Amino acid sequence: MLREVLERRLRRHVRGLDPDAAKEEQAVLRPLIEAEVARLEETGLVQDARYAEMKARAAFASGRGMRRILRDLGRKGVEDDTARGAIVEAAREFVQAPDEGVESGDVLRAAEVEAAETFARKKRFGPYRVQPLPEDSSSRAKVWRREAGAMARAGFGVDTIRRVLDQEPDDG
Repeated sequence: MLREVLERRLRRHVRGLDPDAAKEEQAVLRPLIEAEVARLEETGLVQDARYAEMKARAAFASGRGMRRILRDLGRKGVEDDTARGAIVEAAREFVQAPDEGVESGDVLRAAEVEAAETFARKKRFGPYRVQPLPEDSSSRAKVWRREAGAMARAGFGVDTIRRVLDQEPDDG
């Protein structure tokens, strides 16, 4: 991401120059960008894993699902393996699971359900609805599909969506 920001600034810098001067300027500045990114990575000031874990932790807490977190981290330039590892660590912290003795799949499911509960509470979905579901089945299905669609866009899987939306208000 840092490299992209610096490249964008370089493009903005050379935009007004004539083509030959722009090429010359880019030839001089691109190696400097690469060297600076490498230096910052080497010193530990830029760490994808730490950044990804911080973002994943915040996303779980705000009610986003794993798929959405993974997609958002990918858009920021975090490699898939790094993002997945960060999501597992953030999930462990989010559900306060011990580092040993608990499978990562169980931790991820628990974190996703907890994040889905947060999302449903914020959006007043499922057991947190202000208005009860309509009596007729077509209207009821329409409300359910709308809420399920919003949860899917937030990155939750079908099983998690069903688990949350099918709860009765007394259960939540």
